Amino acid sequence: MTTQLLERRILALAAGVVADPVQVDVWYRSDPIAALGGRTAHALVAAGAGREVVAFLLDVLVQERARCDLPAGGASLDDGGAKPGGPQPQG
Repeated sequence: MTTQLLERRILALAAGVVADPVQVDVWYRSDPIAALGGRTAHALVAAGAGREVVAFLLDVLVQERARCDLPAGGASLDDGGAKPGGPQPQG
């Protein structure tokens, strides 16, 4: 997968967690991900670790789905309760 496609996939996944599209880009470029060594998604992609960001976001989305108690094939994860500052796992 090219870097550009990987970035698009990451931004699309993050949009499922972050309600504001502008905040998705801010999160991607500026917010450190503690679970991935405190580096931003952008830095991780640049370092060749984009697949780890995708796995992280998929985990966050699974946790969000469970938290919202949505059916497996159900509605959008964007229930207005997105976490400020971007995707973060709920431990």
